[in-house]
Amino acid sequence: MKLIKLLKGDTSFLSNIITHFSGRFIFIISKFLSIIVIARVLGPKQFAYFTLLNISIYFVSSFGTIGISQSAIYYFSRKLHTRSLVTLSIFQSVGLGGLLATILFVIMSYWVDMFSDPSSTIKILTVIEVPFFIMGNIIDGMLIGENRFLVLAFRNSLRWTLNLISLLGLCCMALLTLETALAINLITTILGVVLFAKILLNEHPPLLKMNYKFFMECYLFGLKMYLMDMFFLLALRFDYYCAKSYDTILNLGYYALITNINEVMLQLPRGVYNIIFPRVPDSQERTSILTAFTCRICFSGIWCWYLVMLLGGPIIIKIVGGVQYASAYEILIIQYPFVPFMCVAIIISGFIAGLNQTNLLLKSNLVTLIFMIASNFLLTPNFGVYGAAVSKNLSSAFYVFIMLFFLRKITNWGFLDIFFIKKQDLGRLGEIKNRIWVWVKATYSS
Repeated sequence: MKLIKLLKGDTSFLSNIITHFSGRFIFIISKFLSIIVIARVLGPKQFAYFTLLNISIYFVSSFGTIGISQSAIYYFSRKLHTRSLVTLSIFQSVGLGGLLATILFVIMSYWVDMFSDPSSTIKILTVIEVPFFIMGNIIDGMLIGENRFLVLAFRNSLRWTLNLISLLGLCCMALLTLETALAINLITTILGVVLFAKILLNEHPPLLKMNYKFFMECYLFGLKMYLMDMFFLLALRFDYYCAKSYDTILNLGYYALITNINEVMLQLPRGVYNIIFPRVPDSQERTSILTAFTCRICFSGIWCWYLVMLLGGPIIIKIVGGVQYASAYEILIIQYPFVPFMCVAIIISGFIAGLNQTNLLLKSNLVTLIFMIASNFLLTPNFGVYGAAVSKNLSSAFYVFIMLFFLRKITNWGFLDIFFIKKQDLGRLGEIKNRIWVWVKATYSS
């Protein structure tokens, strides 16, 4: 009953959960429907390129963030150096973001085997998004640090709702192509960044005087988080680039659809990560108990969803992509197990980051990265996308176990505390539901 006592005295956790996930629900639905529209209209081959280009934007932008989005959570949650951090964010997005956009343009121009010699329009639409993507990530970090989950939810929901409406409009006019889909992504990204950057600039006007001491402090923390993020990103995306090198573009299209479907489930733990990270310094014991409980519920619940995928996978695939993606069912069944393990890894990493144990995360990610690269090069050349899917599963499971191994000195968690739902957890869920309902009624009645 310790968990319930903690929640009774901590309504902020429940309120943040409700606010954040109500907004993320709209964001997830809008993003998923956008994927459906693009996948059905473009077909497997063009959808494979669309996914490759978006992964490249995300990957290159991560180099430009250098962990500053995590530093934003850390410092904004403590109300320290906020105006200096805004100044740093602007310079970084414009300067480093512009440089990385240029580098990506050159890579796309000369790496013909990977990008299949895209047109100038496609290259321009892709690279322009990089600086805005960087700034958007940092803005999200600032909002999370200030516990402004309603604003954060509105930002993400607004962007993808506009994206969906625009895609549907182009689809009705038979104008939806790879180029126009990329253009819609770019426009909605810019709108989402400009609107909320203006809000933050009004509240935290940038300092004209450069605070170099803070910048070094910020980068020192951010660099550790950056390396952790890059290892994590490689573990999540390396399989796609590897599959592109060793399999056909048609199979890659199937793989892209399944990856997009499965990664929708990762939005749940990402939301929990955002709530847990800024809480740890103020309530480590409470957050430790909540983190373990959330991992158990999430891991067990997502494995139950796997049964739905086994039975209804062909129908789900036809709804999302149409009959042209029917062959993707086997990939779905093979790849899905990575989801529950990766969900647990994301939630635990939020707790570790809040403890400022970045060295632990670096070790976990580095060891996992080596394991992931080795398994990909062992399996993908021989089995194509199927080998990439198996490697993804093995790497995600290995990631969780190695993280728990390093955590054993900091927490008293055991494998049973993280992976397997306990009998008393079912009763706790009922009590938590009642507490949430009471909080909702009290909030809206007032």
